[in-house]
Amino acid sequence: MGSGIQAFTDVFVGTGADLDVEKIGFRPRVVILVNMTDPGLAIWVEGMADDAMFKQVDGTATAVSSDGITIPADGEGTGFTLGADTDMNVAAQVIHCIAFRLSRSDRRGQCPSQSSIPSI
Repeated sequence: MGSGIQAFTDVFVGTGADLDVEKIGFRPRVVILVNMTDPGLAIWVEGMADDAMFKQVDGTATAVSSDGITIPADGEGTGFTLGADTDMNVAAQVIHCIAFRLSRSDRRGQCPSQSSIPSI
């Protein structure tokens, strides 16, 4: 079985408006963003709603339901759009991005049950 892993890393500058990150070349199943200018962390995982993300800024964790991350529907493009979130997409702030995708066939059986994890 091939690895089936696609990964993308980049650094971009926030705009304060919807920001399309299309150069990824695939539809990610996980997106992680780190705002390096005004530290914040955001995560979107497959199954979350459009415009959603989980973020942690200044020690406060929030489930965001607007101005978050949207992935295009199957057959409608690649990459993702970061909405105009006031913590994670601020004009002129530096954002590091990690996005990746495992093929569905490679995900099966990859997470061991808790009983099969050896104790340390």
